[in-house]
Amino acid sequence: MKLRAAVQAAKESGILILARTDCRPTQGIDEAVARIEMFVAEGADILFLDSPADADEYCRAVAAAGAGPPSRC
Repeated sequence: MKLRAAVQAAKESGILILARTDCRPTQGIDEAVARIEMFVAEGADILFLDSPADADEYCRAVAAAGAGPPSRC
């Protein structure tokens, strides 16, 4: 709900909303990807995944963000 409120408040101001998840080391990549997908659905402009373990996790996060896979994925 905080993210939704921030997105709504920033809508016409030109402010970009950054959404960060640092749950990957403690709750795993599946939870981190689920949060990234939620952040996208709520309208976050910038996404940050803390501590991806390897290139596969990085690629999963990028795909969850809907940005399309980087050329090396």
